[in-house]
Amino acid sequence: MGCNTSLYISNRWYVADLLKVLKNRLCVQDIKVTGKANISPEFSVIEFTCDGDRRWMNVHLNSDTPIGKATRINLSMDKQAQAILKSIAEVLGGLYEESDAEGKLEMIIGMLDDGDNLSYHLKQSVLLGYGNGDSISSLKSTIIEFQNTIRTAKNYR
Repeated sequence: MGCNTSLYISNRWYVADLLKVLKNRLCVQDIKVTGKANISPEFSVIEFTCDGDRRWMNVHLNSDTPIGKATRINLSMDKQAQAILKSIAEVLGGLYEESDAEGKLEMIIGMLDDGDNLSYHLKQSVLLGYGNGDSISSLKSTIIEFQNTIRTAKNYR
């Protein structure tokens, strides 16, 4: 070991939520998710480009972790990987481990760490990058986008 940076996040977050954070809050482009059913149905790889570098993020759902069952996210151990995982933690919250060889854990309280008590639209406003969840305008933008999505879906019927 000693070659990975890890983040342990609550099982309430889905891979789709993680993709929204990567797409809307970080420097990533060209995101693609691949499942590895031959390894485990609860294992995925998120492949993306960040600042010109191609990255592969391992996502282990429902994993045994230092905080019980959680989603474990791994990237290689370099400054960019550390910045990416810390940025994710600032939104979703989690337990950050800079080096899996050292075992030093840091709890990061995220913008959405209040969890299940947040309204759907407030959660989406943060995930979609409209704000930090602390303003009415970011919430309004999310609600308008949601209403437009519903209108568009109704037009396709």
